[in-house]
Parts: sequence; structure tokens; C-alpha cells
Amino acid sequence: VVGTLVGAVIGSALGSLIGGAFGKTKTTGSGIQAWSDITTESGAGAVQSYVDFKKKSWFKSSSWTNYYGLSEKEQKAIEGMFETYDYLLGQLGDLDTIVVSAGRYSGTEFYSAIDKSFIRAFVDNPALTDTFYSAWTEYASGIGKAVQETFATMVSGYVDYTRNYKTWMLESSGDTLESLRLQAEWAQGDLNAYSNLIGVSGVTIDNYLDMYSQAIKTTFTPEAINNWQKLGDALKNSTELTKSYTDALKEQSTYIPADMMLQKTGATTTAIDIKQLVNQQGAQTEQTAQLVAVLTETVKVLKKQLTATQISNNQGITA
Repeated sequence: VVGTLVGAVIGSALGSLIGGAFGKTKTTGSGIQAWSDITTESGAGAVQSYVDFKKKSWFKSSSWTNYYGLSEKEQKAIEGMFETYDYLLGQLGDLDTIVVSAGRYSGTEFYSAIDKSFIRAFVDNPALTDTFYSAWTEYASGIGKAVQETFATMVSGYVDYTRNYKTWMLESSGDTLESLRLQAEWAQGDLNAYSNLIGVSGVTIDNYLDMYSQAIKTTFTPEAINNWQKLGDALKNSTELTKSYTDALKEQSTYIPADMMLQKTGATTTAIDIKQLVNQQGAQTEQTAQLVAVLTETVKVLKKQLTATQISNNQGITA
């Protein structure tokens, strides 16, 4: 397996969640009330839905607003959106996080605010956020899709493309091992992010089918089946990429101590007596530098082996 599935898996899941939210917020005079700023850390506890009412009679008219707490599923869906967009920002090398300000959001404005917050955190000039979002709105209209769903899918696709280009550059320069390491790391991160997005924990390659069957019996809907199938794809992808990296690391570490390491450090023999290097008189500076280089390469190999072991031990979704 080459590459990751963030665009196909995470992007489509975000689109599905947002698309499901549309059906609950189309009524005129309804929407989302955020009583405080919303972030990944704050959660969605301060978010409620609202509906405006107006009553007319012969003598007077009155209006009022009813507020409703979100269901656990709705709250987790919103929290999953924040967590996932923050994850995607991190994958793009941005340390900012999304923030939706406290306020009243009519219709689907709350979900638009999430998208705009992503743009504001990512672009160089936040003042252009509305201009950029207008471009997304126009593009979505042209392909007949909701702007939030289009945005989520395309952002995930952008992450995919940048990843694929990075691995291509590494492999073109001969550093296939580093390419495999990054792919395994990304795949595990994607798996964790997707599981959080759909509210699933504790899934491994060994218990996936049992948990899948139980989940579908509990929630027998097209969305649930689709989510679990994509979770299975992400789990397989992570497992296979981790195995590819581990196998490649084992193969390389077999040769590095004798030949590859010496080639990297400029050594001319296939055996170095470290004690002799330290004690030998003359050209001491140059030989000490050679010793340091050999030890540095050794540490690099051991570090990569440790990373592979950690990735392998963390395989699956943490409960």
C-alpha cells in the first residue's frame, strides 16, 4: 500500500457529518447558539440548538426562542469536526487551532464558521478569509454540492497530495526508509483521527470484525455501515504500512553496522576498532570525527528501530 487515505476516509466522513447536520438546521429561524468560544479543548458543552417562534393575534403579537441541548451524538459530531480540522492543520505544519466565537448562528452558519476558522488559522493573511471562502462557495455551487462538504473533502485531499509529494521526493533521493516511516506514522495518526471523528475506540485488527458486527446490529443505517467499512480500510492501511516500514528497517539494519554505516561516515575498511581509534596517536582529530560519525549513525539506526517498535506496539485504536 502506498500513500495514505486521509482524503478518501477523513474528508468523506467530515462531509457526511456536516451533510447530516443540514437536515436539522434548514428551518427558518433556527440554528446553533454558542454560549462561549468553541475549541477542541472546550468541547461542545456550551453549544445548543435554538428555534425562534412568533405568535400573532388580533390584539398583539409575541415572539420567543426555545433552546435545546444537543444529543450526545450531535455533541460528539461537533467535537469530532474540531478535532479533525485541528489534526489536518497539524498535518500541514500549522500550530494554530480553530476557534469559533460565541454567538448565534442561523441555519448552517455555525458549520461555515468552522470552515472559516480553518482558513483563518492556515492562510498568511486572515483578513482574506471571507474572500477565500467565497471562492469555495462558488466552486461548490458549480459542482452541485454543499460548500462545507466540499471544503472538508478538498482540504483532506490537499493533505493527501502534500504527503504524496513528500514521499516522492524522499524516494527520488533514495531515502525509501524515511518515506516508509512517514507513511506509517501518518496512517496511524489518520486511524486515530478517524476513530475519534466517528466516535469509536478500542478497535484492533483482531477484534474489528466482532465490533463491526455488533455496531451494525445496534445502528443499522447506511451511514454506520459506510463509517465502519472506511474504519476497516484505515486499519488495514495502517497495519500494512507499519509492516512495510518495520520489514524495511530490519533489512537495512542488517547491513548498516558493517557496510552502509561505514560508507555514510567515509570509512575505508569494513571493520573499525573503536578502542584503537581512541588510543591511536596522530591524526587524532580526524579519527575522532570518524568515530563520532560512526556512533551517530548507530544511534540513528537504533532510534529508527525504537520508532518502528513503538508504532507496531500502538497498532490499532487506543481505548
